[in-house]
Amino acid sequence: MAVINNRFKMMFASLVLLAAGFFWLTRPVAAQLDSSVKSPVIRSQVNTSALTYTTWLPLIANHDTSGPYGPWAVQMYDRLDAEKGYDYAVAAGVRWMRLRVSWFDIEPTNTTPEFYQWETLDKNISNAVTAGVNLVVTLEGNPTWASAQPHGPVNNLADFQEFVGAVAARYPQVHYWEIYNEPDNISNFGRQGAVYAAHLKAAYSAIKSANPQAQVVMGGIALDWFTDEGGSFDRNFLNDMLTACTGTCFDIGNFHYYPVYRANWEKYGRDIIGKAAGFRQMLAAHGYSRPVMSTETSWVVSPRPPTDWGGEAVQARYVPKTMIRGAAANLLMTNWYAMTDVDPDQPGLLDGAENAYQPRPSYYALVRLNEQLHAARYDRPLTFAETRSSYLEGYVFTDKVGTSSPERVDVIWYDCPSLVVGIGTLPTDCTSSAHYTVNDAKIGVTDHLTGSLQILTDASDGVIDGKIKLMVDRNPIYIHYNP
Repeated sequence: MAVINNRFKMMFASLVLLAAGFFWLTRPVAAQLDSSVKSPVIRSQVNTSALTYTTWLPLIANHDTSGPYGPWAVQMYDRLDAEKGYDYAVAAGVRWMRLRVSWFDIEPTNTTPEFYQWETLDKNISNAVTAGVNLVVTLEGNPTWASAQPHGPVNNLADFQEFVGAVAARYPQVHYWEIYNEPDNISNFGRQGAVYAAHLKAAYSAIKSANPQAQVVMGGIALDWFTDEGGSFDRNFLNDMLTACTGTCFDIGNFHYYPVYRANWEKYGRDIIGKAAGFRQMLAAHGYSRPVMSTETSWVVSPRPPTDWGGEAVQARYVPKTMIRGAAANLLMTNWYAMTDVDPDQPGLLDGAENAYQPRPSYYALVRLNEQLHAARYDRPLTFAETRSSYLEGYVFTDKVGTSSPERVDVIWYDCPSLVVGIGTLPTDCTSSAHYTVNDAKIGVTDHLTGSLQILTDASDGVIDGKIKLMVDRNPIYIHYNP
């Protein structure tokens, strides 16, 4: 969470909040990158003109997005109320949320018997239940009496276990408990993978005793920007933790993904799909086959026009891209970090309190995503034989699952090679496009922002051949086969 600030501060000097509005619709976007902007070291250079995409382990098809909780989530901070953007999230159709819970806030002093201050969390859980929201609760924020580090090892595992058991017992409505955030940071449990494994074991035992149905989630690890690259994360952490994690330590694997590191994982697949595949390979090397989620992904908003690295438009395009790729990677949940600006470095779907949490275009992209696919099931990626271009990226969903007339929905966009970058550069979007032919005589096309539906027929492209030719650019579109 907060440690992401340091990574972005290494890439550019400062970020400021942008006023929301719809001026971006006609704003020209240039592919120019300010050469003064520096990024953290990225390990590998990639020849983007000859990319191939492979996936370790077969992706499981038919990921159902239509259950009680679709696979897209947003990060909430401390409270589920209007002041934190909660009402906007619910209105957008979000039914997964990640919520930070501080041990310090609940048990600031160590007393006998224990005295827990549950009031705020009681209200949060009640609000989530009322709205039908599924929570991933991140337990962190050690009290000073329990540890010298707010997100690191505790002095006495019995104290930690006691607290974790108490909170899990009080809230059986919570099905997912994440144990700390980014434990691979050297300020947290970095270089102490075995110590973190011991904390996971203690939490696992306490949570399962309190609620056998609850799921223990590994703290989302950064798994990028390592100390040998000048960063803050322990390259060997996952290996050390899994080696020490004898028996059962967790139910769900968890990683974070930020697209500035896409080149590190591209050999496994596109974007977050590649990191999911690489992460699963690391788990499998230790004999672990677990469901996987990603509790952080996003795109920065920066005040550096006319570059497209941190603009509101590219952020909005990335919302459906990362969420749909998460479904294609069979992630249990993909979480956008965050709903609101946590600080000037964090790319919220809503801007800051000083602007009354006005929605950015990215918020409307999330609304459209849920509108278009809330009752859909992920089926498969589009093949090269269908797209005829290595840069057209698309995915097939089946809408109205369980009805007598299910419908196909494709989501497709042009995946710019300039988004895969090497050392010292930042990803930028492009203005390229490619033709995509739909083998149908009538379709409905919806953009990723307004949700307006355009009906196209066989004759729309000027040729009567039972097909419709589209020009697809970097903006995702939803193609409905039975509009």
